[in-house]
Amino acid sequence: MKFLPLILLLAGCAVGPYADRPEYAVPSTRSVAARHLNEALAFGGRGVSEVAVDEVRMTWHERRQLSDKRWVMLERELHFQELLTVKRPVRPGEWWQLEVAASGGKLTFQFDDVENASKAEAAFRRLLPALSTTEKRRLFEKYVVILEGGVARYVKDANGTPQPNPESASIESAVEFLKALTGENFGEDTQAWRKYGLDTFPAEP
Repeated sequence: MKFLPLILLLAGCAVGPYADRPEYAVPSTRSVAARHLNEALAFGGRGVSEVAVDEVRMTWHERRQLSDKRWVMLERELHFQELLTVKRPVRPGEWWQLEVAASGGKLTFQFDDVENASKAEAAFRRLLPALSTTEKRRLFEKYVVILEGGVARYVKDANGTPQPNPESASIESAVEFLKALTGENFGEDTQAWRKYGLDTFPAEP
């Protein structure tokens, strides 16, 4: 009977208050977290569209009801440095809800299912801590290289079929990311971005 405590523990988990709310592991990197958050909102989010997420911010269109017959689409933007808290998804009504508090106020996202709600929660938790200088330097380098055309847009899978490279981005997206990360705007001028990087992010020892 030495395994009885373990059996009871597992049984308790199965019928506990979180039995119907899976907990996703927090992604190891901000890049993976951004991809997971994008997937969760794009495939399971309700009332949102045109979702775009990177390591420092997300943008989306939110459908708001003005009256019984009138709706409006609002462009929304959230910088992850403004995040304060993230709650576990709950279901007080018809849909699973995830609450995110930011410096500008509270955001409530609705999901069709708990899997996508929990996936988004884990992603938000990884994106919640402020960027360290090392993370900023590495992200800056990553997107400048993309801007320079140094990252392939497609990679081959195990079957040799070309697939979109999750580590790549369009030139426009790279510029927007660098603007959000630095507060500067050098457009597609890679030399100007390189100079900014040398002045702002000294080489790692």
